Amino acid sequence: MTDPGPRPESPVFAYAKGLTPRIATAASPWTMALGLVAVVAIAAIVFFSLQANRLAKIRAAEKAYEAANPPYRPPPPPPLIVVPPNMAGPDVVAPPALPPAPPAPVVMPTPVLPGKAAESDLGARYKLPAMIVDLSGSRAPAAPVAMAAAP
Repeated sequence: MTDPGPRPESPVFAYAKGLTPRIATAASPWTMALGLVAVVAIAAIVFFSLQANRLAKIRAAEKAYEAANPPYRPPPPPPLIVVPPNMAGPDVVAPPALPPAPPAPVVMPTPVLPGKAAESDLGARYKLPAMIVDLSGSRAPAAPVAMAAAP
């Protein structure tokens, strides 16, 4: 059999060829670049709108916290009334006397053994006198007491 040549296509088969996917190149080289720019612009708009909403919520929470917890302001001091000594009447009372200041602590130097350096001989350092400080709360001045060296 020989091929009679091209056959005319039926409209049914022509419709089917129109449904098949086709790959085509862009008509302009700027199509891809403009598409990427559009995607970046839409992403930036979405990002910044979400960021602004998040910051607005944080600021609202900070304002609510500040409204619920106002900063501490100490009360103003009472007014100072100065009365000259010649105008003092019987109802003016002198302020109470302040208690005496505690005595200054007594610092005793660490004795150095003759012929030996105290830092090099640990045995000699443990035999040196010790000072005990009583912090029980009594106001009497403390006197340094030397303890006898342990044998």
